Amino acid sequence: METRTQKNERKRREIRKMILVGPKLLISIGLTFFIYLLSMVLWVRALNGTELMGVLAPIITVNIAAIGFFIMVGSGHLRFFAYFTKSFFKILFTAWVVVIIQFSVVDKLTQNVWVLFSVFFFVYFEVLLELNDFFLNVREVNVRWKWLSFINNDFINSNSIVLSIITLAVINAGISYFIEDLIKTINL
Repeated sequence: METRTQKNERKRREIRKMILVGPKLLISIGLTFFIYLLSMVLWVRALNGTELMGVLAPIITVNIAAIGFFIMVGSGHLRFFAYFTKSFFKILFTAWVVVIIQFSVVDKLTQNVWVLFSVFFFVYFEVLLELNDFFLNVREVNVRWKWLSFINNDFINSNSIVLSIITLAVINAGISYFIEDLIKTINL
């Protein structure tokens, strides 16, 4: 049985926790978005001065749209909805979008642009959902450094969206290295 003082203290902690969730979430999403944009700067640097630079701005826009949609879907913490959305987009893209675009009356260049941007959106969105799934399924975390002792199962599960986006930013940073190397190899 808890005393009145303990009960009041527990309620105060719960209220403080509820009040801090909003700003903490906004700060973490803002910081994550900044980290993601830094990974996009690496893409800009890799493609600077090439013919592909004109395609990069729409690709970055599509990536940011995929992240925004992922934040909306992932914030619901409804696994069924996330799986349903992932399956819906996989079927929509792999079957219907490609078929509709290929048999449309628009010219080949427009068809290629639609397919390219659809691929970027759907693939990035699906990767984000899979990373989020991975972070939500983490069961045991053993951190040996004291300065990282805050990283535990609860931290990873509650920050799965942020960790997914940061992981994608790291992947993008690695991809920028390979893009730069590929461009040097084929002399674009």
